[in-house]
Amino acid sequence: MKTFFFACFLLLPSSFAFAKVEAYFVAVNELNVRLGPSLQSSVAHVMKQGDVVGVFEQKGGWARISEYYPAHFESSMKGSTKQLARWVYSAHLSKQRINNLISSPTSQLEEAIEFSDDFSIHRSIFLKIANDLINKGRCTLQDFVRNGGWYRSLSHKPEAIYFTYCGKTHISNRIYLDPVKVALLN
Repeated sequence: MKTFFFACFLLLPSSFAFAKVEAYFVAVNELNVRLGPSLQSSVAHVMKQGDVVGVFEQKGGWARISEYYPAHFESSMKGSTKQLARWVYSAHLSKQRINNLISSPTSQLEEAIEFSDDFSIHRSIFLKIANDLINKGRCTLQDFVRNGGWYRSLSHKPEAIYFTYCGKTHISNRIYLDPVKVALLN
């Protein structure tokens, strides 16, 4: 599954990879995520208070929280040639940091890294280190969304060392993690 998402990322036009994304926090108990910037648009899912979200653009009181993608990816729109994106009502977002990005088990950070290699084994460590990297400004939520989380390094065998990318997907932007020592290697 991760290979599919990574392959899709590589096929995206380069303008997508460098879009400016600003972090906001859900400020209400539940926030409907819609397939368009209006109350008439279908609800795709619901976010919880404290979830962090990357905002790509704002217009007409709405915030776009995803890249545009083919509408036929949505089961209700098979055969459509339109482009869709996920939208939320801007008034329900806050720039003010909620205490911890990982306070909700269904946070957007967890969704971004849930396809990490060995996620079920190292879930809490992956979340803690990813959260620390974001809070220190070394990575962004969008880095984890774009890259899909932590990958097990093949060049560090037999140790289980994992890496992710902060910034462009290039070897010079790799961040290595030793989950046994709960420490970054670079």
